[in-house]
Amino acid sequence: MSIITAFPLSLPPYNSRNNQFSTAFSIIEGDDQQFLNFPLIAFKPGFPLQAQELNELQENWEIQSSYDTQFLQNYFGSAGTQTPSVYGNNSALFIQPSTDIITVINGDTVTVTAQNVVSIYDNGMRYWIKINPITNSVTLTSTSVRFLKLDVSIEYIPCSSDSSSIGFYFNDNSSGNFDSGTCGASRVRVSAETSTFVSTLQDNCFVRIERKSNGEIEVTQIASESSET
Repeated sequence: MSIITAFPLSLPPYNSRNNQFSTAFSIIEGDDQQFLNFPLIAFKPGFPLQAQELNELQENWEIQSSYDTQFLQNYFGSAGTQTPSVYGNNSALFIQPSTDIITVINGDTVTVTAQNVVSIYDNGMRYWIKINPITNSVTLTSTSVRFLKLDVSIEYIPCSSDSSSIGFYFNDNSSGNFDSGTCGASRVRVSAETSTFVSTLQDNCFVRIERKSNGEIEVTQIASESSET
């Protein structure tokens, strides 16, 4: 299992919030089914520092470094059979190279589903984030190369006294509940917003999916695929 599910500092009295943020945050209307990826905590001058925020900071570091280690283990474990195609620093790197991208070919139509945990790139920074399955299809014409592009979204979410807001859960929780009178730090949310196929490399995350040559589709990335051509 590559997705981290155990957070030792999320237990009381340490109260890191990573355990809450680790699943789809269905209690927030309109935000259900979307993972809350908060790799960064944005501390604000003039606001008190919560002990739990320091615990969350420690866990965030361990989460990112643990995914680095898992990726390297999975990458070298698959080398020689199914090796990720990496094209420059902007590539999206999936935590399990052999299973996290599924390609299905039907004639000239290629359908790709990307899922689980991916390292995405934004202005020189990399973040491991969890994504819901993203599916896209393209029908190829003539000789072409396609890349699956993940558009990165960076959002700053402040603490809030509104219980219907994600920011409500940044309030002090040392009592076991969220004290809306004691506001905490903001969070930096990182998401992979959309996916498209592109024929040229973009300044966004991308994964080489396939090319069409002499009428044949050649799958060049790490996917498990079924071919009907």
